[in-house]
Amino acid sequence: MRFILGSSSPRRRELLRQYGFKFEIMSPSVEELPEKGESATTFVKRASRDKLKNILKEIKPENNTLILTADTIVVIKNKILG
Repeated sequence: MRFILGSSSPRRRELLRQYGFKFEIMSPSVEELPEKGESATTFVKRASRDKLKNILKEIKPENNTLILTADTIVVIKNKILG
């Protein structure tokens, strides 16, 4: 299986390696800014989907390709901190 980590996070790489995963790294170029009035949950989901879409523009995955994208934010009292 081809496993692609769609993230530039050193921590995500470290965690996956720690658990024995073999993977390729692709760092999608996506602007990670919440839209006006966007909830934290909606923002994180959208940012992750945008990263996936960006990767899919670069490659044509085969049937046995797994692509993992994610985003981490800090939220206090429903406010996303920059």
